[in-house]
Amino acid sequence: MVFGKLQLALVQVALVAGLAVAIILVAWRAQTDPIFALVIGLMFAVTIGAAYVMYRLEERSASSVRAGPRSFQETRRPALAPTVVAADVAVAFRVVRARGACLKGRRVGDVVRVERGGQVSPALCSFGEATLRLAAADSGEPGAKAWCCPVYDHMLVFERQLQAA
Repeated sequence: MVFGKLQLALVQVALVAGLAVAIILVAWRAQTDPIFALVIGLMFAVTIGAAYVMYRLEERSASSVRAGPRSFQETRRPALAPTVVAADVAVAFRVVRARGACLKGRRVGDVVRVERGGQVSPALCSFGEATLRLAAADSGEPGAKAWCCPVYDHMLVFERQLQAA
C-alpha cells in the first residue's frame, strides 16, 4: 500500500492499525483502572511486536532460500583433518564432470593434486579438499571409481589418475 511517499506492506499496515487500536483501548480503560490498562497495553504491544519480528525473520530466511546457489557460503568445516592422507606419494585427480560452477574456478579437465601432507593444490573449497584427502587415503582397491564434491550446487566429479601429474 502506498501512502504518499510511504510504501508499506500489508503486514506493516496491520501492525500500525493494531498498535493504534491498542492505544485507543488502553486510553479508554485507563480512565477506570490505569494499572490494568497499562499491563494489557504492554502485553498487546509486545505480542504484536514479536509477531512482526517473527514475520520479518521468516521472510528473510525465505528470501535467502529463493536466492539459490549464489547465497551459498561455507559455514562449517568438514571434520576430516588435513593429515588423513596416508599415501607416500602425491595423488592426482582429474575433474571429469561438473554441475554448476566451482567457487574456486575448477573446470572439467583440471588436475588437482593431494600431496603427502594433505595439501591440496590448486585449492578447492574445504568440502572438496576433504573429499580428495579421503580419496587419496584410499588404498586403490576396487571400489569407488569417481569421487564427488559433496556440495550439490557446484559439484565436481573427480577420477584418480594412475600417475601424479
